[in-house]
Formats: sequence, structure tokens, C-alpha cells
Amino acid sequence: MTASRRGLALLVVPVLLALGACSRGPSYDEVEACNRVHAWDAGGREADGLERAAARAREALEGAAGSRLASAAEQLADGDATDAASRAEAFLAACRDLGWDLPEG
Repeated sequence: MTASRRGLALLVVPVLLALGACSRGPSYDEVEACNRVHAWDAGGREADGLERAAARAREALEGAAGSRLASAAEQLADGDATDAASRAEAFLAACRDLGWDLPEG
């Protein structure tokens, strides 16, 4: 390896590591919250199920101080049954923005 390539590698590797650290993805608590709302969304959207899913999502996020999903979880619980699906979709969109993927299975 030439000196210029070695120098370039020494410059590029730390930059890539720093960028990787910035995009760490969702925490375990955030994944739990997203999975709970997704379960309601994929499981038939029972009328009172979103309230339970929202409560469980907020409960999961209690361990994630300053979570990026906390305000989305609060909005999830606000509203009536007619816009439940759109509120759930907005929450799941916030989950996907964090890097959450659908659970396997």
C-alpha cells in the first residue's frame, strides 16, 4: 500500500466510524414501542386496541429518557376512533425514520 493510500485510509475510516455512531438506530425501548403499535396495526385494528397499544408504547418508552418517539406516542393516544389508523401510521412512520424495521415472523 502506498503512502497516499495509507493516508487516505487513515482519514476515511474515522469518518465512517463517526457517521455510523450518529445513525445508531432505535433503542430497545423504542423498538418495543414500535412493535406494540405495529401489532395493533397488523392484527386487525380492534376498536379499543389502539388505546392499549398506545399505553404499552408509552410504558416501553419510560425507560428511554428523552426518546425521539415520546411525543409521537403521546399523539398516538389523543384523538377518536375515526382517525386511529392515521395516528398509528404517523407513529410507525416516526419509527421507520429512526431505522426501525418490521419484526420478522
